[in-house]
Amino acid sequence: MKPTLILLLIPCFISAQINSAFVVKANLGYSKVESSSDGMFGFEKDGKLGYLDKKGTVVIPADYSYESTTTKTIPSFQKGLVKLKKDNKYGVLDKTGKIVIPFEYDGLYLSNYGKYVSVYNNINGKNTWGIVSMQNKVLIPIVYEQLQIDSNL
Repeated sequence: MKPTLILLLIPCFISAQINSAFVVKANLGYSKVESSSDGMFGFEKDGKLGYLDKKGTVVIPADYSYESTTTKTIPSFQKGLVKLKKDNKYGVLDKTGKIVIPFEYDGLYLSNYGKYVSVYNNINGKNTWGIVSMQNKVLIPIVYEQLQIDSNL
């Protein structure tokens, strides 16, 4: 029985070696790869962060940093968007790598509703807050010491 099973499985093993769908890419040089939802995979290379699609194609090059957390978990996409850091400023990218919100804020929080982000800049040691739409239009000027957001904005 065992020899028959082995003989039946040999064609599967051979086809897996020939078929490119089964070939595993090796030596990509990534120190970390994590699923980031929405069919994307975050990777770390040389201390920078980027994203691959499910085919293994680099969609967002490793030009970005983590948010300063102790866990160093690669940020996940939420509704097709991800908050990243570049040159100590925060911004938002979509799954194609297009910059939705430019990297010009000291802090940024994506809303759960996907229509806007709350942003702040540190001016003279004080955070000033405001709201920016996903079209990068200022909805509430970035001048307030505090904001409280609900689903109605």
